[in-house]
Amino acid sequence: MMSLSAAGKQVQPATRRTGRLLKADWLATGMEMLGARGPGAIRIDAMCEQLGVTKGSFYWHFADREEFLGGLLSYWEYKATQAIIERVEARGGSPRARILSLLHEGLSEEIDFSAELAIRHWARNDHFAANAVKRVDKQRISFLEEILKEIGIEAESATTKAIFLYSLNLSQGTIVRRESKANRHARLQEFVDMVIGSSTDKAVAGNDG
Repeated sequence: MMSLSAAGKQVQPATRRTGRLLKADWLATGMEMLGARGPGAIRIDAMCEQLGVTKGSFYWHFADREEFLGGLLSYWEYKATQAIIERVEARGGSPRARILSLLHEGLSEEIDFSAELAIRHWARNDHFAANAVKRVDKQRISFLEEILKEIGIEAESATTKAIFLYSLNLSQGTIVRRESKANRHARLQEFVDMVIGSSTDKAVAGNDG
């Protein structure tokens, strides 16, 4: 859910024929450093060294480190939440299928949970990061709530179930288990069926997975 395949990969120095780095390249590198060593490790000179460019390349896109960190939070909000929601909606399907699609994203290489955890730790001492985490949590839970309501679950219960599924998704991404991805996907289906509840609910939600 919901951080960021690009953030976990080595960024290539040249993304245009001119050799100039894009803003997204800097942000992806920042996410990589954030996940590995936390926000304190994000330094302009360190990023320049990793990317093999001068500071002028950085200042082409960002006024200073503070602006970069703000952009990094926005980048995380989109890549780790909105972009995932857009993919789930594009795939479509029954409510159950969309819930599973969302949870499967948490097991994919699109999510960098090291960056997710780093941002949540950062949010404990930084109000900008804290506000970003609040927005992300609200958007993710609200998305699940709306899908659950489609099944016919009452609003209050939908909120509880959405929070449960969201907490499950976060924990699945942070618990290291030496097992096949197929087994983890199968477990997610069991979790979803537990939340959906009765056979009537499942009939409405759809049995595709």
